[in-house]
Amino acid sequence: MKMKMWLELGAKFAALTIILFTLYAIDFVNGRWGDMMTTAPLMLLVVALLDTAVLTMAIHRLRYHGWQLAGAIFLLFYGVKTFLVGIEAVYLSDVLTPPMARSLFLNGLIVAALFTPIAVRGFGRWTGNTPAVVPAKTTKPTLRIAVRWLGRLLLAGILYLILFIAGGLLLFTPIANALDPIGAAAYLAGFSAPDWLPLFIIIRGSLWGLLALPVIWGLNGRFWPNGLLLGLLFAVLMADNLLLPTTIPAAMRVAHFIELFVENMLFGLVLVWLLGWPRRQQVLAPSFRAN
Repeated sequence: MKMKMWLELGAKFAALTIILFTLYAIDFVNGRWGDMMTTAPLMLLVVALLDTAVLTMAIHRLRYHGWQLAGAIFLLFYGVKTFLVGIEAVYLSDVLTPPMARSLFLNGLIVAALFTPIAVRGFGRWTGNTPAVVPAKTTKPTLRIAVRWLGRLLLAGILYLILFIAGGLLLFTPIANALDPIGAAAYLAGFSAPDWLPLFIIIRGSLWGLLALPVIWGLNGRFWPNGLLLGLLFAVLMADNLLLPTTIPAAMRVAHFIELFVENMLFGLVLVWLLGWPRRQQVLAPSFRAN
């Protein structure tokens, strides 16, 4: 019986990987196969495999069912894979041009909107006893609680800025110099950070925390498994984009991949600690009761 269960799970996982690969391969905006389908189909399949793996873990770990589960997964999938990457066009316009960003936003939206409900249904999580969401009892003023949560999201953004700077200094720069010192020097010399970049990174980190809240609040169990799961979701969904060929030199992509993977993994742990543990004590966070 257990062998049959694992075989069924493996078949569903393989089918969902093929579905996601097909969705990634299509350029919905222009009505044709995407560039990666013709230049790097095998690597595109690897990206689809990795993304399906982490999304599968999230689907099985969350307490939700149906549209509640699909909505939480969609926000994280589209948010991390597409939205948080696309908004970098405001300071990386030479790498991610406005037309490329628009295409990324629309294609990513279609892929996430189609794949998420298919995955939830495929794993049999569309129906079930979803825990009811009820507000926790509190004697504190609602405005004060709202301000406190806004403060937590702002703190999340500041912590992300710290991770962003540390990742660049301690991971990307030494790894890039080790792999290709001449190329790294040219690559770094060509990047000029605007004065407002730290503020943008803080806002980006705060938005990231907001998009992840439904997933964080839907997790059960201890801190470490939840933090590692969220960290893996962040790390894989964003970093594996760099496995695909782009105008960025290969050595720089390797350095960026390692930087993003470690940085995002740590950020996932930070968010579960910062936004997850107080959910049963605060009125704006859901507390659950079994039906």
